[in-house]
Amino acid sequence: MKKGKSINKYFIFICTAVFMVSIAGSRPLIPLYAEELGASHAEIGIIVALFSFLPLFLSIHSGKLIDYIGVKIPLIVSILLGILSMVILSIFHNLMGVYFSQIFSGLAQLVFVLSMQAYSGQFRKSKLREYYITVFSIAVSMGSFVGPLFSGLLSDSIGYSLAF
Repeated sequence: MKKGKSINKYFIFICTAVFMVSIAGSRPLIPLYAEELGASHAEIGIIVALFSFLPLFLSIHSGKLIDYIGVKIPLIVSILLGILSMVILSIFHNLMGVYFSQIFSGLAQLVFVLSMQAYSGQFRKSKLREYYITVFSIAVSMGSFVGPLFSGLLSDSIGYSLAF
């Protein structure tokens, strides 16, 4: 295996897995935390839906923007948005904090996934492109499995606030 291919493979896998562990890890805790803060079932539904609200409307334009400016800046922005969404939950122990956290978390995932898809799909050779898209898909699946599993165990041990 060539050195460049190996570096790209590990970059895609590690970045995606770590990002998805953090974002997917927070997803099952959000409704539980919101209920602990006194949210009604309707409010919990709204909170969970907020994660996907802006991505629903911004995905096409975001993809075009990422294609235009490249993936480096959007990847950095997505990581910062993901960090911000978790910091909000750690600092603001109220429903408004949960609302804003979910908006930023959804945007972070949108920008990250689009950026990594663009990065993985940029290679001219179709076999290489397919390989990197496969690596990306496996990392998303692994992070989406490990994240909720780990966060559930962690929240049982130390509580919701500290698990974020």
